[in-house]
Amino acid sequence: MKYSEKIIIKLNRLLVKNIDIQNAYETAMLNTDSILLKQFFERRFLSQKEYVNTLKKEIFKHGQVPKTRNRFMSYVSTGALKLNFLLLLRNDKKIAKSFIEFEEMGLKECEAILVEKELPNKIKNVLVYNKEKLQQSLKMEKSTFELV
Repeated sequence: MKYSEKIIIKLNRLLVKNIDIQNAYETAMLNTDSILLKQFFERRFLSQKEYVNTLKKEIFKHGQVPKTRNRFMSYVSTGALKLNFLLLLRNDKKIAKSFIEFEEMGLKECEAILVEKELPNKIKNVLVYNKEKLQQSLKMEKSTFELV
């Protein structure tokens, strides 16, 4: 297997997980009555949507078709998010904290790809940009919900 193929496999895994996160935010946004949470989920949904589209474009640029589904991973992560959402439905702060913690796990996965020595600069730049954007966004969300 060529090195670039290994990178694409890792990018596809990252893509699938971020699609799951995006779907979870959309579901949560549509199913909450809290205005504060609805705004939070909408901001995170739009950010995830942009990131997902960027990842897809990078995979296409490297001559591959993005894999947007992994049935097992999708079921596990989305199910966990939905369960957390349902269990904590009455506490905006706890719901936001749960989703923020999930996204922080996604940051770690991004960092794992960034340590690849032969990572093409374009992909590295996209991942670093989105990582920094997510970190800033999570910091803002934490202060919004007083989770700092």
